[in-house]
Amino acid sequence: MQQHDFIKSFWIMTVLGLTTSVVVSAKPTLVRLTPEGEKLEAHYSKMLEDLRKEIVFLAPKVDEKVKTNFTEQLTALRKVPPITKNVKDHIAKTVREVTLKCDPGNPAFVEKQKEVLLSARAVFKNSEVFLTDERHYEKMAKFAFLSHATPNHLAGFAQKGEEERALIGDLLNDDELVAQVMILGGAVDYGQAMRNYRAIQKATKRSHGGFFQIWALAASLQYAHKHYVYSGIPTEESLVKYYLNYLKAYDEGVLDPAFSKLGGTGWNYRFVFPDVYTLEDIEWIRKVMRNYRPDHMRREYRWRYCRIVRSDIPYCSRIMPARPDLNLSRIQDFFLEGGVCGPRAFVGQISGYAFGIPSRRAPSPGHGAMAHWTPDGWTTVLGPHFYFCSHIDGMKPMEFLLLSQAQEDPEGFKQVLMCEWLGSALGEATPSNHGSSGGFWQLLGFYKKQAIVEDEKIKDIGTTGEELAESNVSSETEEVEQIEIPEEFRGVTVVENGTVTIPVAACKSPKNGEKIRFMESVDGGMQAHYGIIGQRPELLAYTVEIPKAGKYEFRAHVCTVTVDRKALLRVNRRTLLDVDIPYTKADWMDTEPVELDLKEGRNRIGYTHYTPNKGVSIKHFTLKPVKMVVTTSGLSASSAGAGQNEIANTIGARMVRIGPGSLMRGSTTGPGDERPVHRVKLSKGFYMGVTEVTQEQWESVMPDNPSRFRGADRPVENVVMADCVEFCKLLTQKERAEGKLPEGAEYRLPTEAEWEYACRAGSEEKFGFGDSDTDLADYAWFSKNSVRTQPVGKKKANAWGLFDMHGNVWEWCSDWKGSYTADEAEDPKGAPAGPSYGHRVFRGGSWGSTAAHCRSAARNGCGTSNSRLSGLGFRLVRTLSTQ
Repeated sequence: MQQHDFIKSFWIMTVLGLTTSVVVSAKPTLVRLTPEGEKLEAHYSKMLEDLRKEIVFLAPKVDEKVKTNFTEQLTALRKVPPITKNVKDHIAKTVREVTLKCDPGNPAFVEKQKEVLLSARAVFKNSEVFLTDERHYEKMAKFAFLSHATPNHLAGFAQKGEEERALIGDLLNDDELVAQVMILGGAVDYGQAMRNYRAIQKATKRSHGGFFQIWALAASLQYAHKHYVYSGIPTEESLVKYYLNYLKAYDEGVLDPAFSKLGGTGWNYRFVFPDVYTLEDIEWIRKVMRNYRPDHMRREYRWRYCRIVRSDIPYCSRIMPARPDLNLSRIQDFFLEGGVCGPRAFVGQISGYAFGIPSRRAPSPGHGAMAHWTPDGWTTVLGPHFYFCSHIDGMKPMEFLLLSQAQEDPEGFKQVLMCEWLGSALGEATPSNHGSSGGFWQLLGFYKKQAIVEDEKIKDIGTTGEELAESNVSSETEEVEQIEIPEEFRGVTVVENGTVTIPVAACKSPKNGEKIRFMESVDGGMQAHYGIIGQRPELLAYTVEIPKAGKYEFRAHVCTVTVDRKALLRVNRRTLLDVDIPYTKADWMDTEPVELDLKEGRNRIGYTHYTPNKGVSIKHFTLKPVKMVVTTSGLSASSAGAGQNEIANTIGARMVRIGPGSLMRGSTTGPGDERPVHRVKLSKGFYMGVTEVTQEQWESVMPDNPSRFRGADRPVENVVMADCVEFCKLLTQKERAEGKLPEGAEYRLPTEAEWEYACRAGSEEKFGFGDSDTDLADYAWFSKNSVRTQPVGKKKANAWGLFDMHGNVWEWCSDWKGSYTADEAEDPKGAPAGPSYGHRVFRGGSWGSTAAHCRSAARNGCGTSNSRLSGLGFRLVRTLSTQ
């Protein structure tokens, strides 16, 4: 095998232990057996021993001269002179002297190993009849299966019941399936693996043949544990969901074109499903690629999909989660600000997994990286070569690399296994020290892998993006590909109502550069990605013919994966206007309208971004004529249906009276901080705001409006708790001074108990209106129907007349966040303040929340002084005059 000059002093000291030690699998713990289990173990043990004797008898007689030459060459290999190098330890930041002997880093060892391989080839030729006999292969595969699974563990699974016994029995009676199981790499628990496999085959008939069957079996073997990704759900159920999801994606053309052609023995299909990532994250990453950066889906395979790390996950140290109010998954959170090596590797992995590209983690001491499949072989990405990694999928990295290469020749790889299995039957030691030590047949298996690599001319393709391991700057100059944009995608259109649509490619000079990339959209047409490097913005300049002078609403159709982006419009070289870019979570959405004054005829519009000016994809802009609407003032709050239990205060906030009562607080199925469920009694009534405090109400009391999403009837947000307390204090003082507040009454934040009591409105179900996630959209603005705050009171109210108790913005409560107890509580005030209770509670979910975070029992919290979040506001409570 050709060796690359990949030994770099920066990494060597971190892997010395790996180059001199052997990873030994832990001896499996014995399973306690029932009397029936002991009978099964004896049966499987006899089967194993009979096969062992038969295989030993079948062992070929190798010509003594050929055998002696091979063993002498091995002896000479172990005697190669060592070399000494001065290398830099990148962790300790020191230079030390290291010695390399039986190691790929020693040129003398590499050269001598070529002579060993030549002598091994003579043994292969001498044993060809044995190594190519298919009857021997299936017999030896069953021996290998029983040896690896162990009779004790097989019996431990089979003794559980008839179904389990049948799964093991069916496998043992199917020689072809046993052979396929072993060439695909086996499993840690064969009983669970067969349970997985049968579940997938039951779920879809397509998994019974072709590459679909190989994929089903390989994935079943890889994830043969009690749970897979989703705790509490049996592995077989999770794998069925993943298989059907990927099958649908394959049918729809979403998976990579190479997915059905991973080739070789099929071993690569072990690694197409993610190791830890949820289907929700998988679906989201697919959306990111297809909507936000489709150009990454068309790159050469080294960087295909995982290029998203280089473009959108900068290397930096930061606090996670960056935005707790948005309730993002870890993967979504990484896109907000980036991360160190681990988060970058995770995003790179899942970007490949989502499209069916086999991927693995490739950690090295002090660094997280990844490895993935390409048609030319496996490569490590954003980290050092396999040689310097700690492990790949639990294997020594160079063994993983060699195994991945040898698997490309299925017939040759069968001979590899024949050598290894014969050596196992003879009780030989497994290879170690890069093929310099081990038993005769076991070492022949090692050198047969090398022979396959040499014969098939398989190359080690080295690393990808190693210079970006802990940096955002590449030493390589990237060639920017220019694309031809058809005129049909550059034409400005005007429809009958006067709305003008401007394709993003209709700009003055649509050329790709370091700052802006034009690309084909997956659903047709063109889009541009605004991904500027550095502080200086780039201008997209448009000349537009307007049919009639007047006011127009400008909107940009955008896709984003991060927050707090803002664009700047320059209209006819005079007017400058800001445009808030929404966080769309990789969906395509319009920005909120911005009003422009345009003249009839030619108008010039420039579009650029404020720093950080990256992370926005754009399809088109629209200019819609503004229609003037004459309105009349509506009824006052008190006369518009307010009954005797409802009041309106001096700033127009409607408040409903909530009487004393009790509730069962918490949840039996939610996170631990919602448990245990316990009874809470509230002895005093109070008034609560019918809606969240609006920006108009806020501005009538406070000097500045901190909200990100502006609008008089939208909830105020970006407020820290001290702001809300001050608002309540000033409003109380104002109304007392005006004689509008009953004696003894005051405004304040609700306690956590008051908030949940009012949210439930007498309900003990998941939401104040029932248990249906589907119905939530009728009552709440949340992640399924919104990308920003919305005007209050537009959804259905709960049974007590309160709007937006679910979604729109989280709402501050006065309590410090602490743990619940099972004891009944009366008028609880929350946990005591102190070092161990650093978070105040907020409740209800926001526009960016999932349905789960909008539940009546869902709790959240954060520090009180630095939590200006665009999904966090508050709701008023006013005490009764007698309190």
